[in-house]
Amino acid sequence: MRRRDASLVFFTTLTQWSVGIATWLAVWQWTGIEPVSNFANGWDAGNPVLLALVLVGSATLVSFLHLGNPSNARHATSNLATSPLSREILALGLYSLGLAAWLTARWLQPGGTSGAVLSLAVPTVGLFLLWTMTRVYTVPTIPAWDSGHTPLSFVTTALCLGLLTLFILEMMQGSGPRGLALGLLCTFLFLEAVSAILNQSRLATLSPGIAGSMVTRKSYRSIFRFRLALLLTACGLALFLAVQPGAGSSAAWLVVLAILVLGQELAGRVLFYASYFRLGL
Repeated sequence: MRRRDASLVFFTTLTQWSVGIATWLAVWQWTGIEPVSNFANGWDAGNPVLLALVLVGSATLVSFLHLGNPSNARHATSNLATSPLSREILALGLYSLGLAAWLTARWLQPGGTSGAVLSLAVPTVGLFLLWTMTRVYTVPTIPAWDSGHTPLSFVTTALCLGLLTLFILEMMQGSGPRGLALGLLCTFLFLEAVSAILNQSRLATLSPGIAGSMVTRKSYRSIFRFRLALLLTACGLALFLAVQPGAGSSAAWLVVLAILVLGQELAGRVLFYASYFRLGL
């Protein structure tokens, strides 16, 4: 992996994590799959909207480490018509502002109309941000990234980390996730495992002189096996918690599950950037 891509590992993961929190909070609020009334408001550490804002704010700060000349950041949105990167940066700004407005609305007027509207608008902008991120990376000149694995991995990262965060916030309020929600997490983790295996096989078939020498290196294979072990263990633990009544309310099990999932997501993102090579000049 190129050294300058290390900041992007954290930028993409933290941003998708934030979008996942906002999305699942809206889903739970409007469908009743899980109760949301116990979540804190305002500046409380148990407020999921505040946590989503902190994550995307941290991701934005980390992204400046990738800039060759940070003073040029003011030109980032100057080419919206043709540049996916410009659209991504615009979406990032709109999403961050939306989270700040949602945080304020939930704090000043809990259960009010403005909070209800923002609970739909902000996740929608977040999903648009997720789409712009996939467009940045799915380009034909980078064969390792130009596949369905890229958007799938971005979406499942958001879904898994977002779900786990709400599980832990529920636990902080004295309750735990239901079996259905844990079953959803297990499904997404299994999907990630299948996608990772299929993508690894696809990478091995790319140009042996470039990608082949990369993905077959011992270090790359070791990280892949480590990630897969974490992923399958997390999937099995999520399934166990889903089928065992009351087990999902165990703080220890949820913390272990969170460590496993976050670890495999970061390992997967390292592998993603390590697979980079570009065709042509």
